[in-house]
Amino acid sequence: MIKLLITDDNPIIRIGLKTLLRNEMDIIIAGEADNSEEMFGFLQHERCDLLVMNTLISCRNGYNDLDRLKKTYPDLPILLLSMYSEGIHELQVFELGVKGYLDKLAIQSEFIKAIRNVANGGLYISEAYNSKLLLYMNRYGKKTLSHNSLTKRELQVMCMIASGKAQKDISDTLCISEKTVSTHKKRILDKLNLTSNFELIRYAIENDFITQE
Repeated sequence: MIKLLITDDNPIIRIGLKTLLRNEMDIIIAGEADNSEEMFGFLQHERCDLLVMNTLISCRNGYNDLDRLKKTYPDLPILLLSMYSEGIHELQVFELGVKGYLDKLAIQSEFIKAIRNVANGGLYISEAYNSKLLLYMNRYGKKTLSHNSLTKRELQVMCMIASGKAQKDISDTLCISEKTVSTHKKRILDKLNLTSNFELIRYAIENDFITQE
């Protein structure tokens, strides 16, 4: 069961999200917040599996809320919702622990897919922002690093992580334990001198291991 907290200052959006999810048996809305103060108040007393958050709230105070979330609740996945075509710099949120970035105008099936993917440890980027992510990576990315030291299995795991696959999905596909997947991921990051999934995605795109849809 996925318990999520919705943080959005527009009550119409919150109602709409609840309507979209009312028939999903594996997803329940544990709470709602109108602002960051209410959001942190809820998280102090209740556990949830996913935070669905309006991008305007996340960037209103210079990303301080995202930084605080990352430090206080490092294991809480965050899915950001956006209605506007923000600048490329908005995608820096992935370096602050955000695991998903979705257009509010996305169809119901994409929204539900994003929730499940992010809640289960994967990444999700709405197709509307794929081109911006690539531009951001090219503009601000580090120099390409050598991947010659990766084993065949590590390359497989890297490509699956970069494609947004959750750890359990990788485990099931490759017939290995989730602990082994985690070990491979740590070795990949260490060998490539990377520090996050965001950098791993950039590396995979820049080196044509995955393609932009």
